[in-house]
Amino acid sequence: MVRQMQTYCLQNIDVIILAGGLGTRLSPVLNGKPKLLAPICGEPYIEFILKWLLSFGVRRIILALGYLASDVEEYLKSNQKDGIEIVCSVEPEPLGTAGGLAKASDYIQGTLALVMNGDSFVDADLCKLIDLHKSSASDATIICTRIANSRHYGSVKITEDGIVTSFEEKPSVNSSNLINAGIYAVNGKLIQRVKGVKSGSLERDVFQQIPLGGLNAISGKFDFLDIGTPEDYNRADVFFQPFIRRWEAAKK
Repeated sequence: MVRQMQTYCLQNIDVIILAGGLGTRLSPVLNGKPKLLAPICGEPYIEFILKWLLSFGVRRIILALGYLASDVEEYLKSNQKDGIEIVCSVEPEPLGTAGGLAKASDYIQGTLALVMNGDSFVDADLCKLIDLHKSSASDATIICTRIANSRHYGSVKITEDGIVTSFEEKPSVNSSNLINAGIYAVNGKLIQRVKGVKSGSLERDVFQQIPLGGLNAISGKFDFLDIGTPEDYNRADVFFQPFIRRWEAAKK
């Protein structure tokens, strides 16, 4: 389901996009392009991320880059976006999602930020995520979605009131599970915690170390795409058609 956004909750919140990975699984089909520039419906994938974030009023984005960072920087120079400041933080070597966020954190302004994986897309209301996070005392609030085939992902266990209790390893067989969709609202306390991580996984080395009650989740059955896998990338053209129609209608 494609939702029509009505508020601009990201106007004063930095969005950090974690895109420093090597893209090993997708490299055979990208012909030397970084995942952010993967062609989808004739446009680089980053264009879909930017349009989606703009629907929530984003004004400032920090790109945590690594592999083929110069290609992304060159693209942005040639395709500047009015009304958006885009800052690039480039890893000297692969640091993982936690290390990438740690390096990018030097550019974060304010005490609340939105962090998202650069290779996944989930059709959830970011304003509800921000509102929930602001109303809680948690260090971070994550978006979780239930998918039919969770074999490639670890699952997340949460209580009825949305407190994350554990992260489980990838199941050995296909099953319907609640997974981490890769979008997080984080506060200054968590950002400071991340600064102490030189490299590693944000989920494993940061989130799983938070005491019970410090990590919340908003969950549902949202449309989800992970372009980092060949299977999902192959269906990306069809997946994004409803979004393209919505964005085109918004221009009229």
